[in-house]
Amino acid sequence: MPSSVQSFFGTVGGAIPPAAEWNQHEREFREVLADSQLDAWGHVWARGQRIWAEAPWTDPAAVAERPLLMLDETYDEKTETFVYGALPFGPWEAITKTMWYLEQLLKIRKHIPAFWPRNEPPPRLHLRELWPESARIKTRWTHLPLADLESLIRLVVAAIQTNEARPHVMPVPDRAMSRAVERAFPGRITQQTLPDLQLQAAAGQFRIAMSVTLNPTKEFEVVIDHDATKIAVGPRRRQATIRFAELLTAPVTEPSLNRPVLFWQPDARHSSKFPARFSFDSLVNFGHRLRPLIDAVLLQFVDVYVGIWRQLSYHGGSPLKIAPGELGPSVVQATDWI
Repeated sequence: MPSSVQSFFGTVGGAIPPAAEWNQHEREFREVLADSQLDAWGHVWARGQRIWAEAPWTDPAAVAERPLLMLDETYDEKTETFVYGALPFGPWEAITKTMWYLEQLLKIRKHIPAFWPRNEPPPRLHLRELWPESARIKTRWTHLPLADLESLIRLVVAAIQTNEARPHVMPVPDRAMSRAVERAFPGRITQQTLPDLQLQAAAGQFRIAMSVTLNPTKEFEVVIDHDATKIAVGPRRRQATIRFAELLTAPVTEPSLNRPVLFWQPDARHSSKFPARFSFDSLVNFGHRLRPLIDAVLLQFVDVYVGIWRQLSYHGGSPLKIAPGELGPSVVQATDWI
């Protein structure tokens, strides 16, 4: 990085390293970066059990980026309920939470190397592998003992608790969704268009839920978990995530639906999967741009939150023995459809 650029260099969590170690890592990091141009979110790398970062600013408050609004959904088969969740993060909170999470992965790998092979991305964090087969298992952490997985998930829940912004949750029973679709789109309901109309109804209601408490003067960048599911829209099929995102950012005439201002790029793809080239070896030797890792980590946070919330709300308990009070004061929007 050019020496004329004012920059931040540091780590998060734990005691401050000795000055000699700090200076050594800073020299190594800048040798690795050379003259590479840093983006606004910076670059991270691993040394020992710490994650270090370099960014083109000196004051965290100078991160001139819009806040992030991370969106995810889950479905409870037993109660036939969709659960939509959102976690708002300021840029500095997003950076520190992501660096903290990556450090947890490093600690797990130290004790269980097979958890994160040297040349592969780390696994996604999903709670569904702790539940029965019918609970839509997506991934398996076959190398991680249950006690360690429980410990990591509890740490994620703790990180959510310390975030200043409250989580937003909107449960939508299938029947309520059907009634909303019937009222909003009379005469347009067919088996082919029903999935799309349900997403439209949910997106409109979710915008109201967020506008109630989020600052309407801010412009939020929306990060939505990538979903490969295809839904019917007339004679064609569209990706469900794209449709939901378009509806969240589409202009509307109702003032109550026009807040907050949401920013989303139609060609963007966000997933809780880590980038394919993000491996343990690459993180140690070359580091990685921070923003793609932020998108992956924070989407996992909201996935954890809505998953545990669903378990506690509809099944009276969690396999992890997490109590409702541990999730913090979420904002739950009742399905009072307009």
